Amino acid sequence: KSRLAEDVAESARECHGAIVLPGRCVPYGEANVWWPVASAVQAACDIEPRDDQDVVTLKVRATVAGALDGAGAGDGAVDRVVEGLLHLLGFDVLRGIDATRAREEVKGSLLAFTAALARRRPVVMVLSDLHWADEAVLDVVGGLLQSTARLPFVVLATARPELTERWSPPEGGHHSIVVHLDALGREAATQLLR
Repeated sequence: KSRLAEDVAESARECHGAIVLPGRCVPYGEANVWWPVASAVQAACDIEPRDDQDVVTLKVRATVAGALDGAGAGDGAVDRVVEGLLHLLGFDVLRGIDATRAREEVKGSLLAFTAALARRRPVVMVLSDLHWADEAVLDVVGGLLQSTARLPFVVLATARPELTERWSPPEGGHHSIVVHLDALGREAATQLLR
């Protein structure tokens, strides 16, 4: 299933100049529950693992300013989105506010950022193993689907069937397609292992 997500992401890169934002959920959790969408933001901003907070801040600010240019970039909108995205990336920039408010700031920043990106170019967010995602990530994915319903924005997610026991895409103006994949046969599994 992960290979399918990678193949689709590769096809999207080649098709219509889409921005591909990959993220992966892991079974053992993350220190930063936002990691699956934070890694997508890192990809959008060309953030490298070796970048320190100052470099990350510059890259995020430049990308956000470019995306929001002409789309409500005034009145401190860039600053608010940058702060929310930096918090999403694991930097302690929202000091002094409670956890619920910080979560809302992160969600609002991510929604504004992805919508602004999608107004400029098609965006494909690829999230692998969504069944392991934290509730906060599932909530933000639902918000992304609702806020970008009329924009060229696609969420491609791989997940085990048990995801439907705890989450499903919200009702709205977006479309959803579920493709069920059967288990690999013995020969195909052997080929995959090789």
